[in-house]
Amino acid sequence: METQDDGTVKVWGYASSEEIDSDGEVIAAAAMKAAIPDYMKFGAGREMHGSNAAGTAIEINVEDDGITFFGAHIIDPVVVSKVKTGVYKGFSIGGSVTARDDLNKSQITGLKLTEISLIDRPANPDAVSTCFKADKGAEAVNNDTEHNATYFSHFPSKQKSTGGSRCPFLYRFPYFLSAGSTGLAGPFGAGAPTEA
Repeated sequence: METQDDGTVKVWGYASSEEIDSDGEVIAAAAMKAAIPDYMKFGAGREMHGSNAAGTAIEINVEDDGITFFGAHIIDPVVVSKVKTGVYKGFSIGGSVTARDDLNKSQITGLKLTEISLIDRPANPDAVSTCFKADKGAEAVNNDTEHNATYFSHFPSKQKSTGGSRCPFLYRFPYFLSAGSTGLAGPFGAGAPTEA
């Protein structure tokens, strides 16, 4: 984390990887890489996958190891306070699935990335929270309503949408990086990571 002169903060960390998430899904690095240009047209930075705009993306990059590195400038004073006090401990991406591997449906090969949120408790498959439906402008693809609706949930393995189906596609990575870090550290560190 890097506090700015105006009281806002910049934070960095991992937003995605090719590891199996708590819903048993894997987002291919190539899918993330392809989704970034469209996402960066708006660079939506939110909190807890809600409609509150917390800030904006300042950088996003899929690294050679398949991990998506993300940085955001957070300007909402309440969210800044939650970052500084350690309430928010990670990033989570939200959007809709546009393609899956034909032989392994748990492998996401295409997505529309609509926002990246600050979250308080990433990747706990046993936790239960509310499932939110957002981004009503998302277009349906392949008539697969379960995966075309844009659902947001902190722990999708336990969630149900209003239609009773599992809340698909939410990926999260649990910690922010601290200055000088080459691995995970959390909650927020003192600045952007530096290369080892």
